[in-house]
Amino acid sequence: MYPVSKYQLNPCIPPQPRRVVKKRLVFKPRLGTLVLVAALLYLTITLGRMEIQARELDREITAALQAREKLLQEEMLLRGMINQLHDPVYIERLARETLGLVKPDERVLILAQPGEVLPLAPADPQQDIRD
Repeated sequence: MYPVSKYQLNPCIPPQPRRVVKKRLVFKPRLGTLVLVAALLYLTITLGRMEIQARELDREITAALQAREKLLQEEMLLRGMINQLHDPVYIERLARETLGLVKPDERVLILAQPGEVLPLAPADPQQDIRD
């Protein structure tokens, strides 16, 4: 048989386990708790905004540094061109190639392709032979 408790009325019925009554935790908001939660929420939002601004500034700084590097490279290229323009050999070559200039004691040979013949004298004296 079952062990019988002295408080059990009928010894033939098995004893029922006692029900444990759970106490519910009831949250009672207090003023201090509400102020603390509000302060934490405010700090979280403020720090989030600051983080977003910091990331935007980092992107701007990165873009500015890349633009600076590009400008420095362009500056170096232009300084090289300036130095090259002070070189008499380069100036002479440039004058010969772009302007078609020759020295006074030189003769110019123009190689003609078959079928392409330049006229001896321009039809109009005001017109220049060069293209």
